[in-house]
Amino acid sequence: MTPPVVLSPTWQLLHTLVGDLIELRGELVELVMAEKTERIEAYAASQETTDAGRKRDADFAALTHWRDRVKVEAQIQQKEELHQFLTLAITHGVEVVEP
Repeated sequence: MTPPVVLSPTWQLLHTLVGDLIELRGELVELVMAEKTERIEAYAASQETTDAGRKRDADFAALTHWRDRVKVEAQIQQKEELHQFLTLAITHGVEVVEP
């Protein structure tokens, strides 16, 4: 029987980080879909007679989803940078521990 695998602190951080990235990317997909749905529904329901007016109504209706999407994209970017750092540390045999 093989002994259980014990992860170093750096690998544990990386494991947790990958889980967080998976969750954030799932959240991002949901936000993009909600934003697109809101835009389509607002465009279709708009009382504006011009295409530009309908697009303006659609943009305004989807503004909250857009803001949330930008926030999640920023969180993903930050975690991807940390992922690169941890991967580099593992590659060079350096342990990273949280303070």
